[in-house]
Amino acid sequence: MSAEVLQRFRRAQDGTTAVETAVIAPVFFLFMLGIIHLGWALHCGSTVRWALERSARTIVLNPDLTEAQLAADVRARVTSIVGERTVSVTLARQGSAPQLARATADYSHPLSIPFVPARTLQFHAETVVPVLPS
Repeated sequence: MSAEVLQRFRRAQDGTTAVETAVIAPVFFLFMLGIIHLGWALHCGSTVRWALERSARTIVLNPDLTEAQLAADVRARVTSIVGERTVSVTLARQGSAPQLARATADYSHPLSIPFVPARTLQFHAETVVPVLPS
């Protein structure tokens, strides 16, 4: 009789779905959390690039725009997305006849996913706009 009970126990698959779900679900949710966090970091980097390009266009209308004014404009555009993290902005003018302004922005976003070593993603954006004589 005990051999018959043992064979029935081997064939029974009543709880296999629950066990498989219990094993796979944490890995799946950790993977999804990582994808969401990486997507948010890429979105923040893209937002910084957009803000730099948008703010640099004002140099065409206002050739006397300073680096501090440009940095303040970029930070004002990204504060709601990237929060209090710093975005460093530089502005350099070059050329003589058709003068150009090169604006750059650097942004770092910490990437922390449970059970994965913490990393910091570095984003760099650069744009060149013409400076019209005033």
